[in-house]
Amino acid sequence: MSEKKFTLLDAVADFDTASVRISTNQDSNFELCFICQEPSEKQLVCPATNSTRADKSTGYLTLVQQLKQFETIGELPISISSRVNYLSCNDLLERFVSNKAKFHKKCRNKYDKQHYHRASKKRKLSCKSVSDTVLPPNTRARYTAQNFQPKCFFCDKEDSAENLTKAQTFELDRKVRNAANHLCDEMLLAKLSEGDMIAVEALYHKSCLSALYKRLRDLQTTKRKADSENAIIEGSSSCRDFGLLKKL
Repeated sequence: MSEKKFTLLDAVADFDTASVRISTNQDSNFELCFICQEPSEKQLVCPATNSTRADKSTGYLTLVQQLKQFETIGELPISISSRVNYLSCNDLLERFVSNKAKFHKKCRNKYDKQHYHRASKKRKLSCKSVSDTVLPPNTRARYTAQNFQPKCFFCDKEDSAENLTKAQTFELDRKVRNAANHLCDEMLLAKLSEGDMIAVEALYHKSCLSALYKRLRDLQTTKRKADSENAIIEGSSSCRDFGLLKKL
């Protein structure tokens, strides 16, 4: 009786990775639902093609505003925020229109006004709890008068006014608030719960702001890497179902 020989195929190398959707950057596949980015037989709605209005942006405007609202309170999943985080409302709206963005109705409804109010109420209660437990009243009061005691909003180190930058835009506050929520930075969230950075006249080191953004990027990279590894493992398991052993 002749000896039978078998060889084990490389499941990862032979697996068609194109069939596994892994987002390794901030780009979106506009042929899929912009929100879930998942292949599905469910009907996709495209406001740009369904609308009879000359201005195709009208059908996207409400969604853009609501996505940004969810992002501001830190309730936008990282799978979405990583693709819209550094886009203004106008830039995101323009991107939707030019690419004829599509959505599943069910996905779209997750970010309506009703869901936002629920998420916002939950976030406010959470921030209030953090503020009460992390910073005592006399400590929180210092951040409303930083112009008298110049110090960095992020690192709390005193410095001369020449080395500190004053917060002047709501866009900056939005980005910092978004980063703090995703990073679960309780100390920073406590400071932000006292008001926007413009209202409290926040001063900061540019290097500290850059460090905050880097922490967020590192978190997003780690999350995408983990998702990628999980998808490959799942793909490998699927290959074994079809037979990984090849008879010589």
